[in-house]
Amino acid sequence: MSIVSGDFQMQTDRESVQAHLEKIFKSPDFPKRGRMQDLLRYLTEAALNDAGHEVKAYSIGLDVLGRSSDFDPNSDSIVRVQVGRLRKHLVYYYLTSGRNDPLRLSLPRGTYALEVLTADPDQIADDASEAPSPADLSSKSLAPPQSHSLGTRALVAFSPFSVVQGSENDAALAAEVEADLRVHVAKIDGISVTQTGVTKQDPDLFVNGSLRTVGNRTRVHLELLGPTMETIWGGNITEETSDDPFASQDALLQNLVMELRLRIINAVRAPLSNVPIETLTAWEKYMVSVFAPDRRPNSQAFEQNCVSLLEQAVEDAPDDARVHAALAEKYAYLMNVDPRKDTTEAAEKAEVFVRRANDLDPNSSDVLFNTSLYHWHRGNVPLALNATRRTLELEPFHPLARLHKLCFPFVDRLPDTSLIEEIKAFETRFARDNAARWIALSWITQFYLNRSEYDHAVEFGYLTQETASTPETRMRLAAALVQVGRNEDAQDQIESYLEFWPNLDPAHYASTVIPRRFGTGMVGRELERIYFSLARVVSAKTHLKVIHTGAPNVTKQSR
Repeated sequence: MSIVSGDFQMQTDRESVQAHLEKIFKSPDFPKRGRMQDLLRYLTEAALNDAGHEVKAYSIGLDVLGRSSDFDPNSDSIVRVQVGRLRKHLVYYYLTSGRNDPLRLSLPRGTYALEVLTADPDQIADDASEAPSPADLSSKSLAPPQSHSLGTRALVAFSPFSVVQGSENDAALAAEVEADLRVHVAKIDGISVTQTGVTKQDPDLFVNGSLRTVGNRTRVHLELLGPTMETIWGGNITEETSDDPFASQDALLQNLVMELRLRIINAVRAPLSNVPIETLTAWEKYMVSVFAPDRRPNSQAFEQNCVSLLEQAVEDAPDDARVHAALAEKYAYLMNVDPRKDTTEAAEKAEVFVRRANDLDPNSSDVLFNTSLYHWHRGNVPLALNATRRTLELEPFHPLARLHKLCFPFVDRLPDTSLIEEIKAFETRFARDNAARWIALSWITQFYLNRSEYDHAVEFGYLTQETASTPETRMRLAAALVQVGRNEDAQDQIESYLEFWPNLDPAHYASTVIPRRFGTGMVGRELERIYFSLARVVSAKTHLKVIHTGAPNVTKQSR
C-alpha cells in the first residue's frame, strides 16, 4: 500500500481525523479507556494544530500522565515507556480492525510528533481482498518481515479481562493489560492471536483473565483453556504497586507474559505427541521437536527422534529458517551429551544449518534463540550472548532469553552472590509447576559449582531434578555429590540414568565439553577436576572405564 502525507489544515480534514480517532477508540483492538486514549488524543491534537514537533516529554508528563512540575524526563522514563506502548497499540490496530482504514496515525521512533497519513483509495480496495483476518495475524506481522514457510500456526483467542470488585480505573487497567498481553503473545513465533468471537476459525487455545486491586497489590488470575474450553492451567500473578504505577504495570505484564509463553508452546505441542508421525506436517514436526522445557521423558532415543523429525521437516520445508536453527541446536547439544555424536561431521552439519537459518531469516525470535543455544553448546559465549540480545529485541519478555542474558557473561567466572540471588528472584516469578523453573535452578546449581559451594550445588541440583532431568543436570548434581563425599549417591544418579542415556560419559564431559564451554581458566580447570572426580567414582560401579594417559583423562567404553 502506498502511503503519502496528507494536508490536514482544512476544517473538513480535521473532522475526518477526529472521526478516525473515535473509530480507533471504539475498536476492540485498542484499549477502551485510560492513558492510551488520552495520550493519543493529546498527540493528535498537537499534530492537527501543526504543533507536533513542539511536543516534549516534559509536557506529556505534566499534561497527560499527571506528573508534577518537578518532573525530570531524564530520570523518569514514564513518557518513553507509554509512547512506546502507544506505538505498539497503533501497529496492532492497523494490522487488525483498522487494516483497511483510509487514514493512518503513526508515531515514528525518536519523536513525539504524530504523523497523519492517507492511503491511495484505489490501493485500499485492492489490498482489502488480500488483507489478513485477525485470525491470520502472528508475530510475523509485529516484527520485521520473515520467511517462514511452515504454513501453520496456532490460534490463541483472548477474552476481555473482567474486574473483581473494582473501580472504573480498574476496568481501564484490565482492558489495557489484556491488550498488552495480546500484543506480546502475538510476538511468539508460530502463534496467532485474536479475540473471542472475532473470527470464524476455531481457536486452539483460549486465555481468560480477571483483575483485582486490593490496597497496593494488583492480582491477575489467568486461565489457559483448550479447544473445548477444558482448563489446562490457572494461576495468579500479583504485583505490588510502587511509587511509579506505570512501572508496576510493566512488571505485571512482564510476569504475565513469562508465565504464559512456555505454557502456550507446550499446550500447542502436547496433543501432537499422540499423532502418528507419518501424518505430521512440517510445522507439527518442528513444534514437537524444538527445544522448550517441558515434562516429557528425556532420553537419548527421544532426542534422536527429534533430530529425525527435524531432518524430515527440512526436507518438507527446505526454506524454513526455524527448522534449520532447531536442527543446529539439536546437533550441537547431542555432541555435548553423547560422545558418539561428537564428531567433525556433526559439527560441520550443525554449522551449515545455523548459517542457513540466519541467511533465511535473521529476524525470527525462534531462529535467534536456537542460534544462541547452538553457540552456547559450541562454547562461543559472545555469539550466544549477541543472539540472545537480538532475541529480546523481538520478544522482550522471552523468559529463557532474559535468563540467558543474565547468565551467559559469567559462565567462566566466579559469580557474585548477588547474581545468584538475582537468578533466585527470577525463578520465584514462575508458578511452581512451570517447567521454565528448571532452567533457572540449573543455572543456580552451575554457579554454586563455579564458586565451589558444593552443599548449595547439591541442594539446588535436587530441586532441578524435581522439575526436569537432562544428562547435564544429572551430571551436575552427581559431580557436586562427589565433592561432599556422597559417592554412592553420585553413582546412583548416573547408573539409574544409563537406562535413558546409555552413552552418558562424565569423562568425555570433563575432557571435552568443560573446556569447550567454560574455557581453560581457573573456573574451567576446577570444573574439569570436579567432573573427572565424578568419572572415576562412576567407573567403579558402571561399564565406564577411565584411563589415565598422563595428559587429560579420556574415557573409553568397555566392550
